[in-house]
Amino acid sequence: MALPSFPDGPAEANWRIEVATPPSFAGTGDLATGSAIVANFAATLRGTPIVPLPGQLVSGPGVPPDAAVAAVPVPSASQFSLTLPATATGPGSTLQVGSEPIDVPFAKQWGRIQYSVDDNIVAKLITMTRRYVEGPGAKQALLLQSRTLYMPTFPWGGAYGLVARGFGLNPWWFPSAQGVIVLPYPPLISVDAIAYTDTGGNLVTMDPASYAFTPNATPGRLQPNWGTVWPIARPQIDSVRITFRCGFGPDPSDVPAEYGFAIAELLGAKYRNRESDAEYELTVTNTFNRVMNTMDYGYYS
Repeated sequence: MALPSFPDGPAEANWRIEVATPPSFAGTGDLATGSAIVANFAATLRGTPIVPLPGQLVSGPGVPPDAAVAAVPVPSASQFSLTLPATATGPGSTLQVGSEPIDVPFAKQWGRIQYSVDDNIVAKLITMTRRYVEGPGAKQALLLQSRTLYMPTFPWGGAYGLVARGFGLNPWWFPSAQGVIVLPYPPLISVDAIAYTDTGGNLVTMDPASYAFTPNATPGRLQPNWGTVWPIARPQIDSVRITFRCGFGPDPSDVPAEYGFAIAELLGAKYRNRESDAEYELTVTNTFNRVMNTMDYGYYS
């Protein structure tokens, strides 16, 4: 996966990425029979309120099957609407927002797990294994989620190219000469916001009309519009913040089947070898590697 490049050091020393809205998380909210509104919703990640994403599936007491987060009105961290009205009233109901690529019955079937007493363990292994597949495994987002990329400045290109020319250099010699940013964890769905700290220390949100991106693309790329340049950001850590949505979609059926089998295969190995000290047995199997290799999109540099 191509990472954001900067002229003053290794990319990994200058950028970081955080999950803003996970693909699956639990929260509490108030439901009323016949109403689609989920009020007083509360869910946090590392102490920060989570905003559900339109399209994410919702389940729980009083929530009809196939209900999802509605796009209108725009969801907030404290309230959102369902695509279907609630069938029961419940203050402080526990709700599951989003989903995993596979469910517990499929994982147990693949892993030949016979004991229902381990269902909770299997559910946690699904989440843990999906995170591994998204990170070191495929470096791709599977289900709908949002992430924030933090950078110390915008890449070479734009206004920085003018500075390079002033010294007699060709901006094309530098990384991201035209200001292109390759966003991690494709496929990219959309860019929600780009904010940066200007030289005066003010946090500025850019006009969405000033930049372009490739939606539903692998890899996802972001660039200032023709005839414009990235603004000058204060050169400090986390000065630039790009929040974007990524993943194949909100429904497990949107995820290519190969990923589901890879998760199930690795989960089975972890379940069977939970007490083993062999690192290989606890991370990858030959079948897992073969499946993941078929899904490696690669990149051009």
